[in-house]
Amino acid sequence: MMLYIILPTFNNVKDTKNFIETLRLDIRPDVKLIIIDSHPNLPYRAKFNLDNVIIIEKPNAWWVESINEGLKYLRSIELNESDFVAFANNDVKINWSAIEKLMEELKTFSNQILHPQTINQKLEFISSGSYVHCWLPFITTNPLNITEKTKIHLGTARFLIFSYEVFTKSDFINPKLIQYQGDNHFTFYHFKYNKISTYIFPNATCEVNESTTGLKNHNIRKVSDLIDSFFSIKSANNIKNRFQFVRFFFHPLLAGCITLSMTLNSIIKFLLKIGTRIYNNPHV
Repeated sequence: MMLYIILPTFNNVKDTKNFIETLRLDIRPDVKLIIIDSHPNLPYRAKFNLDNVIIIEKPNAWWVESINEGLKYLRSIELNESDFVAFANNDVKINWSAIEKLMEELKTFSNQILHPQTINQKLEFISSGSYVHCWLPFITTNPLNITEKTKIHLGTARFLIFSYEVFTKSDFINPKLIQYQGDNHFTFYHFKYNKISTYIFPNATCEVNESTTGLKNHNIRKVSDLIDSFFSIKSANNIKNRFQFVRFFFHPLLAGCITLSMTLNSIIKFLLKIGTRIYNNPHV
């Protein structure tokens, strides 16, 4: 059994080092870390010279291109039926006991994708993915602090793990996407075309450093930030990327309507957050 972890690095040696140290890769021969080095001028090879660390140089690659490059590499080697594959972000900390829980579940039922519950550095539960109740209007829920395995449609890739069986059915992520929506594409593609569901798994957590994340609904504070989020590559609200994601699965006209609904959803969430803040602090 081998666990292959595809890890985009985004010019961040410090977080990558923390990720490696948290997993204790120096004493784990059953793990291979595939670093996608988007900034080859950085000293990754010198810092992470371990037998189980593979470094692939892909200059200026964003998340989607990095993950596709990792998948391309895995298809060039011979994996075993007992192996597992994971996508991970290097700003995440996850201990080995959590990973073991996820792999044990996949050994029992291999035809699924799993994600641990996500917490921030304050140990608060934050989103690990969304369940889509309705595409138009776009209505979702984000399960938090769950006590049982919970189905979602749009998973995040902070630590997304799946079996060899699912890997053999995996297509490359839509290359028209750049940074965000790629993880949604991967999980929804499997749900729609392969009948493979994604679940958030209880009693297993990963901790994310939110200071390195892009613009998302929960960390947008000002109107100017909200507007920027609709056009920034480093934003989950990016209108163009949202359309490219939805367009892959729906008719262009319907995709446009869903994208508009997603954008309105973000605006409403922002206004509700501002309203709540004013209500709780009327003198601020």
